[in-house]
Amino acid sequence: MKKMILILLVLLASTVALRAQVHSWEIGYTGRQIYPNVILEKLAEDTLYVQAYGDTHAIPIDSIRYVKSLERKSSYAGVGLVVGVILGGTAGYIVGRTANTASPLYKSEEDITSFYGTVIGMVGGGVLGYGVGHGLGLGAYYNLKKRDHEQRKTLLRLLIAQSQDRLKR
Repeated sequence: MKKMILILLVLLASTVALRAQVHSWEIGYTGRQIYPNVILEKLAEDTLYVQAYGDTHAIPIDSIRYVKSLERKSSYAGVGLVVGVILGGTAGYIVGRTANTASPLYKSEEDITSFYGTVIGMVGGGVLGYGVGHGLGLGAYYNLKKRDHEQRKTLLRLLIAQSQDRLKR
C-alpha cells in the first residue's frame, strides 16, 4: 500500500513538473539558419529577444522566416487508427465483394474474397488513419515570410504573451 501511494505521489509530481515547463519554439531566419528550442523573451522595437543555448540572442524581426511551436498538442493517433481500421475494413469488404461478382473469369468463394479485402482495407486504413491522427497533434507553424513588419510584430507579441501565460498556469 505504501508503495502504491509513493508511486501515485511521484506520478502527480511529474505531471505538475511537466505543466510548469517552458513553451519552446523553433525560429527560422535569414537563409536557412535555425534557432532550435528557444524561449521567447521579449520584443523591443524591431528585435525579438530569445533565450537559446543559455544566452539571450537578438533577432531582427524582418529576418525571421517562420516560428514553430515545439509543444505537442494531444495526439489523435489512436482515434485515427480506429477510424481508419473501420473505414478501411468497410471499403475493403465492399471492394472484395464487388470484385468477386464483377469478374466472370475469376470466381472464388465470396467469403474469402471479402475476408481478404476486409483485412487489407483494415491494415491500409489503420496505417493511414494513424498517420493522419498523429499529424494532427503537431505544434503550430507560423510563416512570417509574406507578412509585413507590423503583422510580424503583432504575431510575435501574441506568441510571447501565450508563452508567458502558460508559465503562470
